[in-house]
Amino acid sequence: MSIHRKIKSLFTRFLPVPARTFHKTMHEIAEKNNKNHESVMNALVDMNHLIASEINRSVAETRIMIHESEQIIVETRNATMHIKWAVDEIHKTADVIVNDTIKTRRTVDEIRETTTPEGLIQQHKRSREIVQKINDYHRVGDESIINGLVYNDLSCIYNTLGASIYELVVKKLFEQNERNLSKRSVIKVGFIYTVPYTWSFDSLYWYMEEHEHYEPYVIVMPPNFDMGEICNYGNNLQTVRDKGYRYVESFDLENNRYRHFDLLNELGIIFHQVPYEHYPRPYRVRDIPLSTLNVLVMYAILLVENRPEWFFKSATQRCMWKIVCENDFLYEYYRSKFEMGKLNTIRCGIPMMDVVFDKKVSLERNQKNKKYSIIWAPGYQVKKVDGKPAVATFDMNKDFFLEYAAKHSETYWYVRPHPQLLVRGVEQGHFSNDSEWHSYFSKWSVLDNAELAFNMDVTDLFELSDMLIADFGSLLVDYLFYKKPVLRLKREKKDEPLNELGSSLLRNIPVAQGGDFKTIEKFIITKPRVECDDFFENHLNYYKQNGNKTAAEYLVEHIEDTFKDANVD
Repeated sequence: MSIHRKIKSLFTRFLPVPARTFHKTMHEIAEKNNKNHESVMNALVDMNHLIASEINRSVAETRIMIHESEQIIVETRNATMHIKWAVDEIHKTADVIVNDTIKTRRTVDEIRETTTPEGLIQQHKRSREIVQKINDYHRVGDESIINGLVYNDLSCIYNTLGASIYELVVKKLFEQNERNLSKRSVIKVGFIYTVPYTWSFDSLYWYMEEHEHYEPYVIVMPPNFDMGEICNYGNNLQTVRDKGYRYVESFDLENNRYRHFDLLNELGIIFHQVPYEHYPRPYRVRDIPLSTLNVLVMYAILLVENRPEWFFKSATQRCMWKIVCENDFLYEYYRSKFEMGKLNTIRCGIPMMDVVFDKKVSLERNQKNKKYSIIWAPGYQVKKVDGKPAVATFDMNKDFFLEYAAKHSETYWYVRPHPQLLVRGVEQGHFSNDSEWHSYFSKWSVLDNAELAFNMDVTDLFELSDMLIADFGSLLVDYLFYKKPVLRLKREKKDEPLNELGSSLLRNIPVAQGGDFKTIEKFIITKPRVECDDFFENHLNYYKQNGNKTAAEYLVEHIEDTFKDANVD
């Protein structure tokens, strides 16, 4: 018998009966408690499992709710954005309606003035008064005589007395302005800045900045059409600041309106880039004071023949003191086409291209674009407008170029769309909606070997690149200055009517049909030299024709000589 059992036997034998009963009862209670404890523990385990299950279910439901909330937030943001776009469109439409109403009222007033007897009498009376003031100004030279008069005031002379009398009056006005400006020790000069895409005054600005006779200012304007975040007034301001220009802000962003500044009345010369109006008063050419001289330097070389009549006969071009052209062909062309062309056309070259002949200017490539760099410059017009053939190939090639860039990391791509492609991409059928537009260009932005280069200066872009692929346009001409491969993409077999310069250009550069990917890819791989030496020498080498002078040097010397001659009796 074991010791344990012996002790238990002795304990039972000598204890009294109640004690044994007590022990048995306690033993039963202990066993029952053990069973209860086990039940409680099992219940607790079951409860923990239930709670954990409920917590997991709640977490899952919460995650679903968070995901749905995030979707709602995104949809709300998109809806808010679309509402904002819609409101902006409503505001733009309202502005257009207001402007159209003002123009209509002005047109009605002009018709009334030029068709009713009373109107004609008033027009003739006003014309004689202005002619007399300009004659007095030309004779005396006192600028106060024409104070308060703007170029729009001369329209009544043109409407009632005819183009010949108008030209004689304007010639006297210009002559006296030349005399007065020649006497100023410093002439304040303004350059209208709208978008980087068309800016062509860099060399002219800096040449005048270094000249003792001039104090140039860049007048920063909002883009002449809405391009959203791609290019806006804020971008323009930043670009101008980065370049170190002396500038004036024309627009009040906080109050969404144009500013008027005193400097506008102090400018002796203002340089423009288009022969038509973009802006409201006081920045319309016709609202510039008569004491200021206007110069038109076209931002793009003219290659087509079928410009509308208003392009050459607008009231704006009749306000120009000088119309600057690029070569001898366009000199004769402008003189015959522009209504005031014989009076004010001069040939000096392309100021934007002066950088090619300025040996001091050189751009260093950064690491990412030391690769073979290609500019792709798609146009926007794939639908016929006013009888003009469609010339853009973007809808044919957009996927090809994106896929090619993604596959060929040894190349670097500068995507340079026409500004109107950014604005009218949906209208022209390139994209079904704005989201699709953003989605396409965002795919370019995430590539390591590509960038959207809309806000780069054209000359910087040309300097940093190795090849240009473009639809028809002036970029094809400008790129020839760099003697690098250039390929023109063609949509239709028949081009829109070209002038002699445009026809000669197309005979000298390679062409690929839009959608002919084999030819395009072969051109990228072989990088053929473009044989355009004769075309360049005959039409583009203005530096040589100017006697080894840039367009900026030649133009400023011409202005200086004009001022000197104005004081010769």
